[in-house]
Amino acid sequence: MVKRLRGKSAEKIEKRAKARLEGDQALATSHWDALDNEVSDQEGFANNNWEDDEQDYESRPRTFVNNDEDHVERLPVKTADGKIQRVVGAKGVIPRKEQEEAEEESDEESDAKDDAESGDEDEVEKEEEEDEEESIPEEQLLLTAQEQIADAAELLNEEPEEHIGKLRELRNLINNSKSTKVKQITMLSLAPLFKGLIPGYRIRPLTDTERKEKVSKDIRKLREFEETLVINYKEYINILSAFAKRGRSAAPGSPANLLATAAIMASCDLLESVPHFNFREDLISIIVDKLSRKTIDVPFVKAINTIKDIFTADEEGHVSFEVIKIISKMVKARKYNVHESVIDSFLYLRLLTELGAKASMDTVDRPDEPKIKKKDRAHLTKKQRKLRKEEKKIEEEMRKAETAVSAEEKERIQGETLKLTFILYFNILKERSTNLMPSTLEGLAKFSHLVNAEFFGDLLEVLRELILERHVWSIDGELKFKESMTREALLCIVTAFTLLSGQVGESMNLDLSFFINHFYSALYSLSLNPDLEFSHKTLRLDDPLKKAAAGPEIGEFKRKVNISTEMEMVVKAFEFIFFRQRQVGKLRVEAFAKRLMIASLHMPERSAIAALRILDKMTKKFPTLSALFATDDRVANGIYRMEVDQPEHSNPEAATIWETVFLEKHYASSVSKAAALVPKSAIVKN
Repeated sequence: MVKRLRGKSAEKIEKRAKARLEGDQALATSHWDALDNEVSDQEGFANNNWEDDEQDYESRPRTFVNNDEDHVERLPVKTADGKIQRVVGAKGVIPRKEQEEAEEESDEESDAKDDAESGDEDEVEKEEEEDEEESIPEEQLLLTAQEQIADAAELLNEEPEEHIGKLRELRNLINNSKSTKVKQITMLSLAPLFKGLIPGYRIRPLTDTERKEKVSKDIRKLREFEETLVINYKEYINILSAFAKRGRSAAPGSPANLLATAAIMASCDLLESVPHFNFREDLISIIVDKLSRKTIDVPFVKAINTIKDIFTADEEGHVSFEVIKIISKMVKARKYNVHESVIDSFLYLRLLTELGAKASMDTVDRPDEPKIKKKDRAHLTKKQRKLRKEEKKIEEEMRKAETAVSAEEKERIQGETLKLTFILYFNILKERSTNLMPSTLEGLAKFSHLVNAEFFGDLLEVLRELILERHVWSIDGELKFKESMTREALLCIVTAFTLLSGQVGESMNLDLSFFINHFYSALYSLSLNPDLEFSHKTLRLDDPLKKAAAGPEIGEFKRKVNISTEMEMVVKAFEFIFFRQRQVGKLRVEAFAKRLMIASLHMPERSAIAALRILDKMTKKFPTLSALFATDDRVANGIYRMEVDQPEHSNPEAATIWETVFLEKHYASSVSKAAALVPKSAIVKN
């Protein structure tokens, strides 16, 4: 219940209420002066009791002015001396109080706006940094970046575990800088930094159990370092991949092309130096993506040389297997429209060179390892067997930690690599890719001894078709070799002979007479080929017309598919036909000897010497050849038919090897001496 006031307080309140009522009534009459005097007398302002008495301005009536269009009556303001002052302001002018309220409202709106745009603060700061960077000369930016890289390298070299965060700063420098040179130098500098930090083992992610285990401070510190290193390495590879993709179709010399070149160079350096570390497939994908383009430039040459070096140095086979797998997918996706040097690189593979396994498109056969008989085993006690079991377990863990691969694992990986290689070769033969055919035949000629015997039939049929495709029908209705394709046909013939030599005892029933006859018919065309002794090691001038059509070469990069010269393959073919077979027909020996001497008259110096050595070796093994050096006529000899391309039907018994007499007059003394020795050795043998 509210307490009711009594006494003087109640009287004062009643007086105030009455005065206010009278003041309101006086508003209509506007007698302000009389009302002011009455109110002053009634309230007794002479007492000057400000705490209890009512102030005079509270009961003083308000005055009004005629408001026009330009002025507005405002609220009264109390001055410092206690007087009340009217405020009349112009329209459109905001009073101080309202202005303060408006400012408060605007502050609240700005705060809300700042909260809404808090996510864009980084972008604003980035724009400010870019504006500042644009105002700095590029030389100064490059110098600053070099100093930052040098400081980071020094700290990482001294205490890598403490300053591993410097890698992130350098990555941000690549992403945030607008200078192409700064990005290039930072990108290329990070590669050797990572090479110095990467350990000699592959870092695997920790399991949940390992994370929950209590470990020492040093181990925890090492784990944090390895985890941070892997994260930064992954982000760095993503940067390299992004720049390499952006520069695919960029014009030479453009910023995108320069950054793509730097990215590919760094990827090649990392893959060649630390192929055992994490994210190896990502680096291989960057390099193989560059090889999918047929433009020969500096990054392409670096990429192809890196692939060759990896094949040559890879003893375990894991890296080679991944490279072959990714290249096979790329070649198939490009529909075999790639540069031939990509297939040439397969010649550097170390495919089972020390092992005896053989492979095809489906399977890999491995020789059985000899087992130790029970009687030859050493007797061990139960305690010794237990200790030996524990030692084997420890050795196995150490072998895994040191990334050591056993012979069985190496054989398995190389077998899978060989299978992928043969699949790619056979698909190229099936597609009849013109530019990749020489490289494929080179590879088959090198690795054909590793093919399973069950796969011989299909491979020989393909080789037979390829040989027929390199013939043309003459006016007389006979098949003649194209002189421009003698190398491809010779590769097919040598590949067929290599198959036979690599499968002794398994392929004795194979009939290679088709390849022998076509080799016999190709000897004339081979002797007229100007590239008979040409290989990548030969010092000779290139054809300027062909070079202009093919485009300029970069540095010393040239196709090295011609591992063996054509004359070397001719010598190898004679070795297969006559010196690795137990029985050879007399007519075949005489026909080949005569045609080889006819072809030697048109061969260069070294090839002529090689032909004379083959003939000398044949006369020593086959004594019947001595009759061809004699000029005595025999009854019913007939006439030698040198134009017939079948050795048994050319009547070689009627021939005479008189070409050695011509070769004795050769301008080269080495050829003339060799030609003079061949008949003498044949006569002595006889």
